[in-house]
Amino acid sequence: MGISYAGVAEAWADINAPRRALYKNCRFYFTEEGWKRYGRPTVAACQQTGQQYRVIRIKERSVEVMYRDECQVAVRARKKVAQSCARGVQSL
Repeated sequence: MGISYAGVAEAWADINAPRRALYKNCRFYFTEEGWKRYGRPTVAACQQTGQQYRVIRIKERSVEVMYRDECQVAVRARKKVAQSCARGVQSL
């Protein structure tokens, strides 16, 4: 982010930043509390500066939760079991 996006950076100033190395292949999302505290101010700052943003909503049952605190959650897509393995296909 450059100087023109200082408002966006300020919206995230005091968020807890867990070590990303511990949560490889994860995406971080806001909880309801995190959305109120950080998400809305971030969207407002993006709108004021003209920065593009996207709001994504997920359901927890479609992901594996790796980390959670009161404001954010780190999730990873659940692994799908191949049908041939699930059925116990026998080799000839």
